[in-house]
Amino acid sequence: MKKRVVMPVILLYTFLLLGLTACGDKLPDLSEDQSELVAEYAAGVALENSENYDSGIASAEEIEKEEKRIERIEKREQVATEATDTTDEETGETNNTTNTEAPVLESVDLVSFLELKDVEIQFLDFAFYESYPDDSNGGDYISITSREDSTLLVCRFQVTNLSAQEQEINLLDKKALFRVLVNQEKELSALPTLLPDDMTTLKDVIAGNATIEVVTVSEVKQDEIGEVETLALNVKFNGNTGSVLLK
Repeated sequence: MKKRVVMPVILLYTFLLLGLTACGDKLPDLSEDQSELVAEYAAGVALENSENYDSGIASAEEIEKEEKRIERIEKREQVATEATDTTDEETGETNNTTNTEAPVLESVDLVSFLELKDVEIQFLDFAFYESYPDDSNGGDYISITSREDSTLLVCRFQVTNLSAQEQEINLLDKKALFRVLVNQEKELSALPTLLPDDMTTLKDVIAGNATIEVVTVSEVKQDEIGEVETLALNVKFNGNTGSVLLK
């Protein structure tokens, strides 16, 4: 009897997960409505398959309960269906399509936008790596390696303390979000890493009039990027978004 009860519930749960994760690798947590849907369905199946279940004519009260149960199931099924079609605000993905056209953002000065003072941030260059830092930078104890079908896009920046005294440059606590926009169409998240020169997690004291180099690291599938014609850094900070043209 257990097999008859468990299998439909597993199937329903599986269909919900598949529907909600058609474009992602990570299985999401079910919402309260979706969890209740699974529980509601399980309760109904358990009742129908119970050895003590009376298969005869149901009473008016039982019929009313069943009708309300079915009504709740249908309502929650609708909620689950609508959830699969909802566009994710961060990734721009739905279960059918991926938004590859990034919105046009206002051009901003990165230093002013991040509310920094006596600092200059300049873009240096970019390169693709299978692993960063590569072997030529021997001695580094932390490195990032791309997945088999992907590559790392690393953008280098120069941060200069324009004052004569040392000062702390703290981007970590600002919790800004960085995305690299390639050819005005492919937007890649700058991944927060443990690299000591990661700009997205930068929190360092820079001597007066001194300069350090920092990077952003993004991962992209190898067949999704050809020649890089334009490059921009999109930034979200304090509820505002702006773009810095790099190339």
